[in-house]
Amino acid sequence: MNTITVNLGKRSYKILTGAGLLSRTGPYARSLRLGEHAYIITNPRIRKLHGKALAASLSGAGIRAYFKLVPEGEKSKSIETASKILIDLARFAGKKNVFVVAFGGGVIG
Repeated sequence: MNTITVNLGKRSYKILTGAGLLSRTGPYARSLRLGEHAYIITNPRIRKLHGKALAASLSGAGIRAYFKLVPEGEKSKSIETASKILIDLARFAGKKNVFVVAFGGGVIG
């Protein structure tokens, strides 16, 4: 596994790359104490290809996965799409243990 650090001061973050990361996502998220509910924003193609593996890894670490599908393409880069995501996220309002995963590139990442 390789780690790339994006240095943005207080907003810095790490990007992990390497083979087999999906199977290690759940344990890694658990070690970071991100929460018990993963809100995963992705597109239908990525979910079909890799969603089961991600959900299984999270579940194995005691984290429940919720998928929010966003269509591919420039039309999804809109206030309307962002509003739908925020409204959907509002259902977790009483829970403080939810984290968001951007699972894909382009519109998603």
